[in-house]
Amino acid sequence: MCEFFRNFKSADTNKDGFLQAEEIKTFFKLDDAAVKEIFEKFDANKDGKLSYYEYMDWILKTEFEKVDTNKDGKIQPEELKAYFKLSDEMLKVIFAKADLNKDGFLEYDEYALWRKLYKPRQEFFEADLNKDGFLQPDEVKKYHGLEDVTGVYEKYDLNKDGKLDFKEYLNWRIDVLLDYFYQIIDTDHDGTIEPDELKAYTGLDDAKIKRIFDAYDHNKDDRIDFAEFRRMQLEKLVKPMFDKADSNKDGFLQPEEIKAFFKLDDAAVKEVLDKFDENKDGKLNLSEYLKWRLSQFN
Repeated sequence: MCEFFRNFKSADTNKDGFLQAEEIKTFFKLDDAAVKEIFEKFDANKDGKLSYYEYMDWILKTEFEKVDTNKDGKIQPEELKAYFKLSDEMLKVIFAKADLNKDGFLEYDEYALWRKLYKPRQEFFEADLNKDGFLQPDEVKKYHGLEDVTGVYEKYDLNKDGKLDFKEYLNWRIDVLLDYFYQIIDTDHDGTIEPDELKAYTGLDDAKIKRIFDAYDHNKDDRIDFAEFRRMQLEKLVKPMFDKADSNKDGFLQPEEIKAFFKLDDAAVKEVLDKFDENKDGKLNLSEYLKWRLSQFN
């Protein structure tokens, strides 16, 4: 998100939603050998182009390796502090949010999630010129170079107080990113994504496309609207850590799994379930887990 997305969008000169080798070479000013190495490591499905997720994996793993100065495959507090020039207070705040399993260091999945969500927080802070914890329309216009933000405030200022708090701002920035890809996938421009459009964009076979539609086409109209697409992409963002915590691999987080993986006591687990177990089945599904995770970055 933020400059990650801006760089991707700028590099994607043919606007197909992927980065080709020549686009990476030109935008990032890399030689052929460096580009070849990137594709060998990060083009997971070997289709000769990088999706946004593959691109983010490249950018963040490269950064992760730089932060991890002792090369033990995890980020110690002192490494994060030194690389980002953090105060002790800020370091403590970051680890409280980003060290999800409370083991005292950041694994790659924790680091990547923090970076993806920290960037809009950093952007929000920079745009908040009067430092009141909200973004006024003039601040948003100035920071983002926009002439008119009426539509932004009509849609995202949910409490209609004339300013954006961080959660409202984050929702807007997420939608800006996702709308870029949504418009590319929706080739007939009817405002929805049909199975053949998703298949053409992703290259997935019919069986995998069907599983996606079974999971996210909630009204069963054989189309994925923007809200369904949004949920699909956000769940993909947090799924790696969800899968690690799901020790019995049943697709849910049971109270004992939450307690063990996230190092929470019984009272804290109860609080999480009280707040986020929406269907009251005594466990968290991926959608409920996503809401819990995002709430910690507000």
